[in-house]
Amino acid sequence: MEFWTVTHARTLLPSLAVMLVLAWALRRLLSGKEERVRIIPLQVVASLIAVLEIVKQVRSMIVGYDLYHLPLHVCSLIAVLLPVVAFYRGRYKEGLRAVTVALSTGLFALMMIAPNAIYSDESIQSAFRDFGDFHTTAFHTLAIFALVLLFALELYKPQLRRHARLALVFTSAYCVIAAVLANLLQTNFNNFYRCVLEPAEQARIAFCTAHGQIAGQVLYAFLVSLVNIGGILVAYTLYALLCRALQRNAKQ
Repeated sequence: MEFWTVTHARTLLPSLAVMLVLAWALRRLLSGKEERVRIIPLQVVASLIAVLEIVKQVRSMIVGYDLYHLPLHVCSLIAVLLPVVAFYRGRYKEGLRAVTVALSTGLFALMMIAPNAIYSDESIQSAFRDFGDFHTTAFHTLAIFALVLLFALELYKPQLRRHARLALVFTSAYCVIAAVLANLLQTNFNNFYRCVLEPAEQARIAFCTAHGQIAGQVLYAFLVSLVNIGGILVAYTLYALLCRALQRNAKQ
């Protein structure tokens, strides 16, 4: 499987450029404003994400619910967390933002490395003919934009050690739940049942052949969990370091 296609390059890269320009303009416009003002662009984006997710779930229920639509993908967690983060003001605000940033940064990194592993070029081409494909492409674009806004408008200040531990616990709990349900329901949540990357899928099959189906799947799910946990922790650490660099630059 190709990591990038021509269609992804023609759509994702220009979209990212537009996001960065908009975020820069909003940063200049809202600089010095209270958080309740700075967070308005994020609230707009998060509301669009919430509407898309609700429509997807309702449509699935109407036509016969597809288990793949259960919110057990990392992207589904982001779709739930972003609207909460955008409007929630309670005592757990910073913790929720930390987890959301960690997951969203992980998604952003994967989108930059292998967008074709997340959605295909066919999904892009049929986005305006099929709602499922439109949801896939629009959601991932909006999720990236939400992360850019969180960073550019300084809506979250990382606490590297404390919040990295929180991201570790949250991601570990998610991996356990998603891995178990993916195999029980035989539904490929976040690649816990099988892998879209052919070399990894061949390794899974080899595990199952050598150690039996159950033991092989357990070993495979454990390795996928390690990749998810490690990737999200690295992504969060990079986000925190980038925020520190931005703050130092602003003080100079």
